[in-house]
Amino acid sequence: MEPHVLGAGLYWLLLPCTLLAASVLRINALSLVYLLVLLLLPWLPGPSRHSIPGHTGRLLRTLLCLSLLFLVAHLAFQICLHTMTSLKQLLESHCSLWENISRHIGVTRLNLSDIPNTTRLVAPDLVVLVVSSLCLGLCGRLTRKARQSQRAQELVRDYSSPGLIEGVSAEVYPF
Repeated sequence: MEPHVLGAGLYWLLLPCTLLAASVLRINALSLVYLLVLLLLPWLPGPSRHSIPGHTGRLLRTLLCLSLLFLVAHLAFQICLHTMTSLKQLLESHCSLWENISRHIGVTRLNLSDIPNTTRLVAPDLVVLVVSSLCLGLCGRLTRKARQSQRAQELVRDYSSPGLIEGVSAEVYPF
């Protein structure tokens, strides 16, 4: 399979499906951010050697940073819940105001006895992190290779033309 087809497939198929699944699996403010990124995708050009250093690359880097930030927020919230007894008592009942606010934001107390629900709450961020890093890495590699091959073609074209330097014959520089 051609590498640019793989990069376009990741960007136009896998990334939107991942963002849609992350938005649908849990309804909160963190998923709203993924939904907004999903709505931005059609407005940006696909991955090419000109768009990856531009807006498309910035969107992929932002998505990577956001998903990492969301995972760190989940981890920090769980660490705070287990170490600070006052926070644990504040969020003890499932109907308290602070529990509802934290649930709407997207950070909730994870119950290890309910593994499917815990997976549903944490896995979208992890999957978006992996897919966005794959997409950014592959598209970045493709643009680097395209630039290198373009430079090589320009060098070959420049050195193959006679009279490269005016006033100097081709015998002096036999490239």
